[in-house]
Amino acid sequence: MTNPSEPLPAPILVVEDDAALRRMLAAGLAQLGYGVEQAAGISEAAARLRDREYSMLLCDYEMPGGNGMDLLKYVAQVHPDVPFVLLTGHDTLDLAREAIALGAVDFIAKPIDFHQVARVIEQNRVRVERDRGRTQELTESILSGTIRALVAAVDAKDPHTAR
Repeated sequence: MTNPSEPLPAPILVVEDDAALRRMLAAGLAQLGYGVEQAAGISEAAARLRDREYSMLLCDYEMPGGNGMDLLKYVAQVHPDVPFVLLTGHDTLDLAREAIALGAVDFIAKPIDFHQVARVIEQNRVRVERDRGRTQELTESILSGTIRALVAAVDAKDPHTAR
């Protein structure tokens, strides 16, 4: 895997109660050029999300004090544009469906294949950039249309100053 062509604008938050796995994910992502921060549980992650922006969350499903779905619901409400990837040892279709329905962009089963994690991150980086470009184009189009409509209204109201 090579370094991302454009680094993510904000770090990735890795939320995992297994310290060894959390450090392994963080180290691997850092080697690929991503900024990474770590949280050991749901409450720590929620506190970090109140203080700073993240470009993506990688979150374990089962943790003390709650589960990844609890954090997913919180992120969907307060940071709906942040991609959320659920990591779990429970590789069931029902859990994957529930996670996607709540707003997760992907679901990765354990044991973690680091190449899959890197691919998911890169796919979502590209998707977010593409969506941001589309939003900007749409905003510019709406603004331009509004200006044209206002000009037409002024022209129609006063024929002496038209054009």
